[in-house]
Amino acid sequence: MALSNRAAILATVRAAERAAAEIHLEMKRGVNSLATIACVAPWLGLLITVIGIAGSFRGCDGPRSFCMAAIAEGLADALARAALGLLVGILALWSYRYLSGQVEEFDLEMRCMTLELARALSAIPAP
Repeated sequence: MALSNRAAILATVRAAERAAAEIHLEMKRGVNSLATIACVAPWLGLLITVIGIAGSFRGCDGPRSFCMAAIAEGLADALARAALGLLVGILALWSYRYLSGQVEEFDLEMRCMTLELARALSAIPAP
């Protein structure tokens, strides 16, 4: 049973949209993990910093200058961990936004190409 031109065009458009949706899901698969990392990394860095600060004030037996140097080393280590958490969070957020933009750009391009395909198929005269 032969399809009319309109039915064939609609079937082609549906197939193109289905293929675009499958590719969209495949491209979006790991992007949400980046969003999670971008949200969790700064908080994890802050938690580790607080634990590090609390640990840097442990008891010290010795001269005052030795105790102050030990505390300063602990604080510096704690702040370095906070900076690392922020760096990871910022990089993950930048990557998430970039890749989300690429996926949206792909979706727009696929919609435009599907419309162009439908327009080109409708221009073909019926047999």
